[in-house]
Amino acid sequence: MKDLRESEARFRLFVESVRDYALFQLDPNGLISSWNVGAERLLGYTEQEIMGQPFEWIFTARDVAAGIAQTEIGTARTRGVSMDERWHIRKDGSLFLASGVLTAIRDSSGELRGFSKIMRDITESHQAEIRLKDQEQELRGSLAEKEALLKEIHHRVKNNLQIIASLLDLQSEFLDQVDSKHVLLEMKTRVRSIAAIHELLYTAADFSRIEFRRFMEKLAQDVIAVYRRHATQVEVEIHAESMLLDMTQAVPCGLIVNELLTNALKHAFPEGRSGRIKVSFGSDQANWRLEVTDDGIGLAADIDPGNVNSMGFQLIQLLAQQLGGSLDVVRAAGTRFIINFPRNA
Repeated sequence: MKDLRESEARFRLFVESVRDYALFQLDPNGLISSWNVGAERLLGYTEQEIMGQPFEWIFTARDVAAGIAQTEIGTARTRGVSMDERWHIRKDGSLFLASGVLTAIRDSSGELRGFSKIMRDITESHQAEIRLKDQEQELRGSLAEKEALLKEIHHRVKNNLQIIASLLDLQSEFLDQVDSKHVLLEMKTRVRSIAAIHELLYTAADFSRIEFRRFMEKLAQDVIAVYRRHATQVEVEIHAESMLLDMTQAVPCGLIVNELLTNALKHAFPEGRSGRIKVSFGSDQANWRLEVTDDGIGLAADIDPGNVNSMGFQLIQLLAQQLGGSLDVVRAAGTRFIINFPRNA
């Protein structure tokens, strides 16, 4: 008997020391028979105020009218335990959301001796969850609006670029001079290179960057389709790391590749000469490196890409400057153009 009293005293001491959880007991009739410090802190009643009061005291008027307290006791009585999350009311009338477990207490003979209740305030976490859901909903709405706007911009840009390309096609039909037609054809491929970027950008998960390897492969296919008759025996190879390139860098890089690939197909392999063009793109920790190499006849000795009176070469120089990079030309077993520019430009 002494051991039992000591055990009960230790348990009582443990219950009283718990401050973050409300721990209390009910007698078999549903009247409160014990009350710890945590319950006093959470619900506002002292043990003297609450002892002997019905379980309904801590329920809202609506739940009392609906018989929720007795339903919870009935569930614990028949099933052994009842778990719930609901709003409760403090002594001062304020409401809080709590998760609780009501457990039936039976003696060794199975007779019901009462119930124990463990309750925790989850109001703050519930409100945080609501705020998070509201923010998520706002974010989804914002993303949906931006996606719809991007789709509209994409279609407008794509349509406008297609109109420009169609107008260039139409205008070329009214030109007699071969050089003029070539100028329009080159302009058309430049427009298509920009259109290709927008096409890939629209299908990408990240609307601000583009998978540059895919873009280079598509761009090369488009340029080859236009100029294949100039170099029927020429192979074009693409060697590029799989990387995402910022749009402010992808557009000028695409135009540079377009110019250099077009120039090589048109001029590096005259009279059906066979050969190879290699486009490569890679990086180190600080810089991107773009190279376009061909094993064709090479640039004439009197041609200086930095000063030549050619729109294509002038455009390449301007684009390299826009990237904050440098342009080098190597004349050896053909021609190699090298553009280095910083990754963080």
